[in-house]
Amino acid sequence: MSTSFFRDTLRAGVLLAGALPLLLAGCGGRQGASSSNTIKFLSMDYDPASTAVQKQIVEEFNKQNPDGKVEIEVVNWNDGHQKLQTLISGNQAPDLAIVGTRWLLEYADADLLADLSDMDQHGLKLDTFLPGPLDQGRVDGKLLGLPTAVSVRGLYYNADMLAKAGVKPPKTWAELRDAARKVQATNPGVAGFGVQGKEVETDLYFYYFLWGAGGEILDASGKCALDSPAGVEALNFELGLVKDGLTQKEPTGYNRENLQDLFTAKKVAMIITGPWFAGMLKKDHPDLKFGVTLPPGKTEPIAPAAADEIVTFKSTKNPDLARKFLAFWFEDENRIAWDKASGMLPEKTTVAASPEMQEDADRKFFMAALPKGRFVPLHPRWEQMANAVSNAIQGALLGQHTPEAALEKACQDVQQIQGQP
Repeated sequence: MSTSFFRDTLRAGVLLAGALPLLLAGCGGRQGASSSNTIKFLSMDYDPASTAVQKQIVEEFNKQNPDGKVEIEVVNWNDGHQKLQTLISGNQAPDLAIVGTRWLLEYADADLLADLSDMDQHGLKLDTFLPGPLDQGRVDGKLLGLPTAVSVRGLYYNADMLAKAGVKPPKTWAELRDAARKVQATNPGVAGFGVQGKEVETDLYFYYFLWGAGGEILDASGKCALDSPAGVEALNFELGLVKDGLTQKEPTGYNRENLQDLFTAKKVAMIITGPWFAGMLKKDHPDLKFGVTLPPGKTEPIAPAAADEIVTFKSTKNPDLARKFLAFWFEDENRIAWDKASGMLPEKTTVAASPEMQEDADRKFFMAALPKGRFVPLHPRWEQMANAVSNAIQGALLGQHTPEAALEKACQDVQQIQGQP
């Protein structure tokens, strides 16, 4: 889908109050937040282990480059977007930042990001990146972000519970319902399937069902398509699992981490989450027998995918130092350490081929699924749109709206955010 469509739509429409400071900063945010030999890196907290690796990489870079220094600040993902917006609005944009791909076009549209297509000249071979993840950072022919946290979502299942219930890992919605029902019948007190309804990615959990029904978030013209027949069918299925008692109670009280906790406590038999969870289970719950497969769709499995990007802001006073750090950040040794700590997937072919990655059967499963990955679309107002969809889904989960009314409201809000009639 053309990003020029979204840009023209945005400029012709109404700028939301929450987005206005960011766009204004596109012209004013050129002073930078650091001196010429010190660059600031705003990163995001994935978990304590991977945060420690991030800081170690920065520390090692600083040791090897005494003439330049990187200062890293790691913030919570839930606070990351607002933190960046505040810094940019105050002409204090960091030199480097990890951002959600869902934010990328927002910053690109405000002309805040540097083109990294020249990284080959700074020691980072772009042809070593996997094409799919790398393309997520391209906007109008410019490479505005490099993939730094790539994942495919999978359906994790408690192998003992499914075996006791006499069911196989589900591939379709019908099989998911049947498995959840039989697991609950043979494992009293256990919820068959976990549903997320709280905080970041509540909308994404719905998209798993939307894509499974053959639906789309936006149509070819960029208009909201959530209220299509496929969207209504998808939300009806998700709500049906809840209403029929096949999930944990009150899903709006559970975010992704909460669902993972339920799984490790053996209180839910199946959840959808990312590749990092396999490593967590093996390390912290070695006696829990689990399996992972692709999330079931209406008729066949799907492969939801996500990627976060590391970007450089144009306002940096030392673009060469920023690019030098990027080259160091993506050295194979550092990427292997990061992937092992975070549980993310390799974004480089050289890392994917390493023994450390190839020896992990669960990681290989996710890596094989990556070429089929479904990503959310780029849009300069994606964060606001995602929040609107999440609110609508939460309302439906709480019984405040029918699926039809919830998705109609979501599309009304999305189109208002887009500036569409």
